[in-house]
Amino acid sequence: AKDTIKTSDCDENCPLLLRPLKLLSPIKWSVESLMCSEFKGLEFKRDLRSAPRMGAVALVTSGDQALEALGLENQTTNACVSAMSRLLVSHILIAMVSMSITRPRHVNFDDISRREPEG
Repeated sequence: AKDTIKTSDCDENCPLLLRPLKLLSPIKWSVESLMCSEFKGLEFKRDLRSAPRMGAVALVTSGDQALEALGLENQTTNACVSAMSRLLVSHILIAMVSMSITRPRHVNFDDISRREPEG
């Protein structure tokens, strides 16, 4: 049996109410996108003696094995970029709605200039 840490293992340890929060993280999507674009199809030309000491991930011989060890074997760069785009659009829409609901309260300078000076 493999002793690899997959994202599904991390999901099991995370409280149920907090699991959806990871989908709202732009850092999650950008890191996954970067890993998919850099590691898919990559071949490592190393023997085990010269491999860096990074735990189980150091024992892989290809980028696809590294992605599989991290639980990202089915993830694509396009899917990550699409998720980041949806997240960006939703943040902009939420900001626009909240700004329209809570309009800024400011002083109307036209009313002040038309008043007669006191004293």
